[in-house]
Amino acid sequence: MRTLSGAAPVALLFTPPARFAVMTMGVLSMSVAQVKAVAAVIEAKSTGLIDISAAIASAHEGDTIAVPAGTANWTSTLTITKGITLMGAGDDKTVFLDDVARTPLNKGGAILIAELNPKQSFRLTGITFRAGSLAARGNNGAVRIKGTCPAVRIDHCHFDGLHQLCVHTYGCIFGVIDHCVFDCARGSLSILVWHDAWGGKFYGDGSWAEPPYFGSEKFLFIEDNTFKNLGKKQTNGNIDAKNGARYVARNNNFYNCMPNSHGTEGGAQTGVRAVEIYNNRFHWTFHSSGGQLRSGTAVIHDNISDGAAPAYAKVLQQYRIVTNDVPLGPANGSNAWDLNDTEGNGTNVPGHRPFIYATGTASQSAPLSLTVSPSPNWTANQWTNCEVTNLDQQKNHGYPMSSYIISNTSDTIRFARTSQGTNLAFNSGNKFQIHKLLISMDQPGRGKRDVIRNSRGLTGSPRWPNQVSEPVYGWNNNHVDSNKISSPLYVRSIGPTLQENRDFCNNTPLPGYKPYTYPHPLVSGVSSSTGNAGEKRPETSEATSSSNN
Repeated sequence: MRTLSGAAPVALLFTPPARFAVMTMGVLSMSVAQVKAVAAVIEAKSTGLIDISAAIASAHEGDTIAVPAGTANWTSTLTITKGITLMGAGDDKTVFLDDVARTPLNKGGAILIAELNPKQSFRLTGITFRAGSLAARGNNGAVRIKGTCPAVRIDHCHFDGLHQLCVHTYGCIFGVIDHCVFDCARGSLSILVWHDAWGGKFYGDGSWAEPPYFGSEKFLFIEDNTFKNLGKKQTNGNIDAKNGARYVARNNNFYNCMPNSHGTEGGAQTGVRAVEIYNNRFHWTFHSSGGQLRSGTAVIHDNISDGAAPAYAKVLQQYRIVTNDVPLGPANGSNAWDLNDTEGNGTNVPGHRPFIYATGTASQSAPLSLTVSPSPNWTANQWTNCEVTNLDQQKNHGYPMSSYIISNTSDTIRFARTSQGTNLAFNSGNKFQIHKLLISMDQPGRGKRDVIRNSRGLTGSPRWPNQVSEPVYGWNNNHVDSNKISSPLYVRSIGPTLQENRDFCNNTPLPGYKPYTYPHPLVSGVSSSTGNAGEKRPETSEATSSSNN
């Protein structure tokens, strides 16, 4: 049934449950004139895919599809191409059970896909997505929002034990995910953010070609949610991001999980571009690292953890210094995509070849070490933080394996292991070279650079892409123990090219930074100017939403 909007606002035509009181300042509180112009409420007959599809088919842009209470098994995907609101009854009353078959390469499995354009807005609210009888896992998302759209809101939804990634945004999606509960089963992520089509480019390169825009609307905002890890690993239930992604995680409660990221370290993908993490509460029952920032820049401030103390506020990590990735290749001090020492004194001269500090042949095999005989009489630790490459150990389309050097004696070098695939190793007779890496492309603390990718991947010959410095800033992050004693948590780096007070700064706010308006304008219904700070911390463990539990 299509209910045309008249003199009453939409909220009177379809009254949301009490849990949705916060929404009445958003889409549901349009003025009468706005309602007459753009909105109608269409009531779906049931929670079934066929009935909801029929209601959407009769909808116009700006309409609301009201889905009643009930539970339905979904075995096919609902695809939405209209800028509408899809509204359930909330409080776990409108339930979609995930029985959508997974297909090869994990391309199937979506319960709902919204394909949007820049002139549309879209809202998904009051629906529970729950695991059905299908136990197969999927990696591309139960809810997928794709296209280029500046106004997407997902709110008051419950993602209940799905055996796959809950929400995946890709293309260039801005907006807010708020007041949702993510109960994440073993092996699943909560949210995966991409901005792969930013600026009409590919693999997130358009996002890397622009400034970070901290404090602006040019992010996907993730606020006032509850994230619960129902598994045992710290990677379960996390927010993740790559392909030029930009997201803000604020005012959330995390239980044994955290905001996280991927870097520019494999395939044609780029890493996360810019992240803001603030005013969150982390509740730990086991010790964690604090999570990783693997590329780009970030501001991380005013977060509190309790329970088991994490090691750090965030770990800055780069995998190309210990791995062998396609198509970039390893950051081993001789790769032209990176900034390398060309003069043997820690400097780079454009056009000069990378300087070879030492070369030779391994005399014996041992884990994570290289020994040379007769002894070259190296000075103790003279190669620390340089990169050593085994010219005879090849993997991934022929790139030689490498890693950074931890220490050396007169005849033996110790180097770092990798958690991403095969470790560097030497057999007797393998040839090696030592170079010095200055900056790896897209490493944490680096930002705006040249565009280097087209639809097929990398373009042109390898070259340093003129990447500028954009340090990571962390301040006022603390752990509070059971005695309410507060201890500071800091940003930490791994690898020789990440330097404190150059690539990252602790106890230092980003100069001139002001957080974007809180709550997000799509939540409050009030337009915003960039940089208006409104900061609210979730004070209790169930501050975001307890009605789903």
